[in-house]
Amino acid sequence: MKNGKYILVIAPEDYPGKKYRKRYCYEHHLVFWKAHNRLPKEGHDIHHKDEDHHNNALNNLEEIKHKDHVKKHPQQGKPDNMLICLGCGITFHKRKPHSKYPYHSRGCYKKNYKVSIVRKSKINDGKSICASCGMKKGIEEFVKDIHSKDGIRNKCKNCWKQYINKIRRCSGSLTG
Repeated sequence: MKNGKYILVIAPEDYPGKKYRKRYCYEHHLVFWKAHNRLPKEGHDIHHKDEDHHNNALNNLEEIKHKDHVKKHPQQGKPDNMLICLGCGITFHKRKPHSKYPYHSRGCYKKNYKVSIVRKSKINDGKSICASCGMKKGIEEFVKDIHSKDGIRNKCKNCWKQYINKIRRCSGSLTG
């Protein structure tokens, strides 16, 4: 049986560690307990040396401090999740991919209402290319759009104004 990336096995009745569904325990915890006759110390984790969570051989397991364990397994951020908050400029990982307004913090959201987040992978050095005029401009020169993935429209403010005026002229000539 599996629980995430780890294997669950039926725990012996005298097993003192945490049991899942009052019956199962992690196999690597059980192997460590049987070998050392104790559970890991408070603030320690059992680390798989070869990083294969299914290889629960005793020689592959080591007890290390939790803070050292975290250092061995840094969270790998996907480039799509690396964002820059335009309100404060901090680069951060987007935690909730389904979030409609992914701001750096709630405070930043309140201070910079409707200020967009820009995907680092699409826009480098705070600049983007306008789809109309083809010029590379700073992000502040683009129309913000909270519904787009990168937080800005594909046209700069000048080209956007021209586009809107053109639509108004066309729609005015159709009704008049």
